[in-house]
Amino acid sequence: MSESQTNAPDSPRRRAILDAALEVFVAGGFESATIEDVRRRSGASVGSIYHHFGSKEGLAATLYTEGLSDYQQGLLETLAHDPAPAEGITELVGHHLRWVEDHRDLARFLLVRPSTDVLSGASGRIAEQNATVADAISSWLEVHRQAGRVRRVEPDLLLAILLGPSQQFVRVWLRDGGTTSIDRAASVLSAAAVAALVLEEPA
Repeated sequence: MSESQTNAPDSPRRRAILDAALEVFVAGGFESATIEDVRRRSGASVGSIYHHFGSKEGLAATLYTEGLSDYQQGLLETLAHDPAPAEGITELVGHHLRWVEDHRDLARFLLVRPSTDVLSGASGRIAEQNATVADAISSWLEVHRQAGRVRRVEPDLLLAILLGPSQQFVRVWLRDGGTTSIDRAASVLSAAAVAALVLEEPA
């Protein structure tokens, strides 16, 4: 394998390091994890880890922002086909919950007490990614609000109503488990978000 191939953003070596780091961070926490732990689990050299990520903090920041991007891509893809309000809200809530179910360890790293060192190291990128998604959702709903299909809601309340309950649910679900299935949660929480935001179509 050439040097350019091993340095590529999606190279197997880089992916193996990220996967190993996720296992290490979730198992023992970011603070107690070491580069040596990641090296042993990934099979990569210490030099390779530092070459790709610079530091333990850089490795964690990359893992966080790329995981967040993967999650957010599903939200943006939902909006790309310009669904009707109730359909789109149901899909957005469903994506949130099912992504967490399919990526449990990564979701734990992102959502359950993320390290302040990780968040501070990636704060600019995280803010940019979050703003892109928030603007896309707000713009989509604004079109329907102007058409009388969606309630007028202050921007700082919009995402709290749309995804806040689902975020709270998955934090508890990831930490403690529970008796409620993801499918049941998607049904109930999407219906609640639709009821809160969508106006009945005029007769």
